[in-house]
Amino acid sequence: MPLPPASSPFDYLIKQIQTDLRRAAELCEEINTNRHLEPRHKNLDELKHALSAGPNFVRQQADNARDLKGADADGGDGKALLLDSQS
Repeated sequence: MPLPPASSPFDYLIKQIQTDLRRAAELCEEINTNRHLEPRHKNLDELKHALSAGPNFVRQQADNARDLKGADADGGDGKALLLDSQS
C-alpha cells in the first residue's frame, strides 16, 4: 500500500500524528458511550480534552520548528547532504 500523498516526509508524519490524536479522542467518546459510565467521568473527560487539543498543538509546534534558524525538517540534520556532496 503506497503512502498517501504529502508535500514532505515531515508533513506526512505531522498529519499521521494529528489523525492518531483525533482517533484517540473519538475512542474516549466511544468508551464513555459504550461503557455506560456516569455522565461525567473526570479522568476520561480530561484525557479526551487533552487529545482533542493535540492536533492543533502538533501543527503549531511543527510550524514553529520550520521557523527555527537552520531547521530543515525534510533535509535531516545536514550530514546526508554533506556526504552526498563529497561523492
